[in-house]
Amino acid sequence: MPQFRYKAINTRGKIFSGSLVANNQQELAERLRRSGLELLKARSLSSKSGFESLATFQFGRVSRFELIEFSNNMGVMLRAGVPLLDALSELREDQGNRYFKNILDSTIQQLESGDPLNRALKKHPRVFSDIYCNIIEIGENTAKLDNVFLDLARHLKRIDSLVKNARKAMIYPVTVLVLLIGISVFFLVKLFPTMFGMLAAFDVKEIPPMTAGFLWLSNFFQDNLLWIFIGVILFFLSIYLLRKFEPTRYYFDWLEIRLPYIKGFFLQLRMATFARYLSMLQFAGVDILKSMDLAIQSINNIVLERLLMHSRRRIMEGNSLSSTLRGGSIIPNMVVRMIGVGEAAGTLPEQLEFVANYYDEGLERKIAVALAVMEPLMILVLAAMALSLIIAMFQPMYEIISGGFQMYVDQ
Repeated sequence: MPQFRYKAINTRGKIFSGSLVANNQQELAERLRRSGLELLKARSLSSKSGFESLATFQFGRVSRFELIEFSNNMGVMLRAGVPLLDALSELREDQGNRYFKNILDSTIQQLESGDPLNRALKKHPRVFSDIYCNIIEIGENTAKLDNVFLDLARHLKRIDSLVKNARKAMIYPVTVLVLLIGISVFFLVKLFPTMFGMLAAFDVKEIPPMTAGFLWLSNFFQDNLLWIFIGVILFFLSIYLLRKFEPTRYYFDWLEIRLPYIKGFFLQLRMATFARYLSMLQFAGVDILKSMDLAIQSINNIVLERLLMHSRRRIMEGNSLSSTLRGGSIIPNMVVRMIGVGEAAGTLPEQLEFVANYYDEGLERKIAVALAVMEPLMILVLAAMALSLIIAMFQPMYEIISGGFQMYVDQ
């Protein structure tokens, strides 16, 4: 079946362009008409050259905020009684992200061909995760697609807030650290050589120890700046590649949840995400084993993934979720008890959401405390560094001036 590139217009006079698969232009026009568009012109893409085909391939991404907005709008329109295809067509028309618009085009095309929505969304795994698509499938099977979309929007918004809080905790110290390194390198490479040249001109015999240390650093950076730059890039590149390689990534993930000071932060972040997704899947009616499979994919930590996969295997043997989590050092006993209460009372989804909120609140407190401690600490570090640079620069100058004044007095 050939693919057509088309231009069409809606009832408000807005022009749209995209691509659709159809047997001929008449079928294409009919499909567009059902979506509220009138075909203006179309061209078959089957005879395009390789360069033209490459030009139609689009790179892009859909942000979490755009996905939340899409889910919320879909839920609102479906609850208001708007048909599914009409709702998707409306959102496609209003979509400013061209990459997302093309995905919605493809989704509408799949639905018109008879595919269910979840199958159409699964063709775009970069945008719609397995968790998202499975929950949509549950909504289609239970005729509660509007509720499912609204629940997805609500849960994704909480996850987005969680991730933003985590980033906020990392941005401040990283920014200050980069500024510290940049200022230090500037002083060592640009300002200190001028000052050391003045010392050489005055024929200073004894250089203070701090100044001598900075002189050595300055010479080292000037002689090896390119190699230092290459070494830093290679270091971060090797860290990135080692984290992609599963045997070595395991040790990075182990350090993430075991190192003092940072383990609480990362552990709460991962477990809050897991509990949030597991709660969402349980609310949607997905069975516990499949829910565990899908929620574990969201953790992004091999150590925790293996721990929870072991719990899943024990659930298959007939154990409850709470009993499989009990006795470990990673998940607090209070959390295990809350899950156990939910299992006994038949309110596991609600208890899992409560657990996710518990982890969220704990993470927010840790971030607030960390920022409160880091701000004065960073100021002290900046002050100490500035003072060291000033002493290293002006101490020899002071000794030269003092020596000259003393010679003048002696005469």
